[in-house]
Amino acid sequence: MGSLTHSYSAGDVTGNTNVGGMVGMDWGFITASYYDSDYVVITEATNTIGAESFLHLTTVSWLEGKGWDFANIWDTYNDWFDYPPLRMLSSNP
Repeated sequence: MGSLTHSYSAGDVTGNTNVGGMVGMDWGFITASYYDSDYVVITEATNTIGAESFLHLTTVSWLEGKGWDFANIWDTYNDWFDYPPLRMLSSNP
């Protein structure tokens, strides 16, 4: 089994079984990973593990407090007001 560490999801989720905003089923290998509970629409949700507000998911200090690496993995865009982009996909060097 793998693990899910320091990540987020944002988008609508649908399904019939094992449905969740971040994952459908938690096998105990999820660390500091979240979904935006303010904007994600989940139908028939059976798992709300990782539910967090948009404010938390867009606040660098909150994410850093959860161990997110903004020096090497995530970018801040200096003054962004959206989800953090991966540094490797960022237009910010």
